[in-house]
Amino acid sequence: MSNRRQPRRKRALELVLAGRTLPEVGEELGVNRSTVWKWTQDPGFAAELHQARVSRAGALQEAVGAAALDALRYLRAVLDDDTAPSGVRVRAACAVLDRAGLTPGALELVVVTPGAGPGMGAPDLTTHEGRAAMVEALRGLPVELLRDALVVWEGAR
Repeated sequence: MSNRRQPRRKRALELVLAGRTLPEVGEELGVNRSTVWKWTQDPGFAAELHQARVSRAGALQEAVGAAALDALRYLRAVLDDDTAPSGVRVRAACAVLDRAGLTPGALELVVVTPGAGPGMGAPDLTTHEGRAAMVEALRGLPVELLRDALVVWEGAR
């Protein structure tokens, strides 16, 4: 391969990694799309493309993992903030449980704030029936993971 072609193939690799189609790559580089396709079939080019994709996927996964840890720390801080409204704290606890896969898919925990009651789409936790419904909805979830939510709920009573 001539030295003149090398920069174009390198640029083609960058464009393919950026999600451009082969015709778009060919148009930008001034070559036919079949030429770009042939480049992608070259074992060296294909290996470079594969390695770059693996590297990018690893970097993205690392960044998403770091962001998830930041989000979890934020939710943890909300849970620990005694000045935060109890409804916010319970929703934070539910978000943590949900993201951890510890809440049934159909379960939707609704926070009842003082003054809220029947007819507002939330169980009335001031009645025996409402509390029984909530207990039934939470049945099967690990108790230790519900501790924070229960402490917040106790504080809201």
